Order: sequence, then C-alpha cells, then structure tokens
Amino acid sequence: MQPSRILPSGRTARGRRSPAVIAMSVVVALATVMAAVLTWAVPASAAAPLVSQPSGRCLDAAGNSSTQGTALQIWDCGGQAGQSY
Repeated sequence: MQPSRILPSGRTARGRRSPAVIAMSVVVALATVMAAVLTWAVPASAAAPLVSQPSGRCLDAAGNSSTQGTALQIWDCGGQAGQSY
C-alpha cells in the first residue's frame, strides 16, 4: 500500500489546476477589468446638472457663484453654469 500524497491547494492528482480554480481566476480577472473600465468611463471634467427625479428641477448655485459657501437652491433647469457640478 502506497502512502497518500497531500496535494497543493487547487491542484489535481496529475498536477494540473482544477477547473474550479481556473474559473475563479477568470472571474476575478474579469471583475478587475470591469471595475477599472467603469471607474474611468466618466471623465472628472464632465460637468452636468443635478436634476431631481420627482420635480425635474435642478440644483442651482445662487447668483451663479462658484465660491465656497455659496447658497444652493432648487430652480428650473436652464443650462446655466450655476447648475453644472
């Protein structure tokens, strides 16, 4: 009777990786690529209005100002610079 061998994790008796380990590696690689693609999809410089779904109105900077502490208000969307964030 031969002694039983202890196989390294994820290996079959022939020394190959098991199909489950290969499948998991592929899933992890695809998830990593998808996360990178989705993260880079929208450039940081793309300014767009913040629109409320129920009312259809936009978040607007009072007086079209961009200084810190400017009051915000809800206003009809008009495409002004004060409505782009």
